[in-house]
Amino acid sequence: GDYVAGIDWGGGKNSDDNNSDFTAISILNNLRQQTLLKYQNNLDETQTIKWIVDILHENKVKKSVVEKNSIGAVYLGLLKKEVAKRGIICQIITLNNTNEKKNELYQDLIVNVQNETIQLLPDNELKMEMAVLKMEKTKTGKITYNAMKPYHDDCLDATAFALHGLKSGTYVYSK
Repeated sequence: GDYVAGIDWGGGKNSDDNNSDFTAISILNNLRQQTLLKYQNNLDETQTIKWIVDILHENKVKKSVVEKNSIGAVYLGLLKKEVAKRGIICQIITLNNTNEKKNELYQDLIVNVQNETIQLLPDNELKMEMAVLKMEKTKTGKITYNAMKPYHDDCLDATAFALHGLKSGTYVYSK
């Protein structure tokens, strides 16, 4: 079947933070089965892009959803160049991961988990991220989803992005 990847960028090897976010990649097939979940925070930008493109190629991913805000803008440009250089046919969907968008993606992921319409791998990091996810209401009444400190939500973000990619018919083709 068709494989869709969600990619969440992390600070990686050059981050000043010893507890830096992971770069995470989650792959779902068209039956909403998670076929791969990998994450790392010990590679520099160039190594991270090579690592991701190798995974996309090895798993025959046809579509990838990546965030374009924050450090995503830099990684996105590098990803598009490497995908084109290697001749990989992979649609790249970009999204601006605002609080509102993250809420939409997380609510969709939560509903799919609760309704058992998505099958996730039994990964310990993913389970931990699900356990430490908290929903809060801001003073203005907006809902936010974040991991409790000092934990991360990178694997959840990548999985939510992949799920979004299964549903999204719009994309930007990487050349």
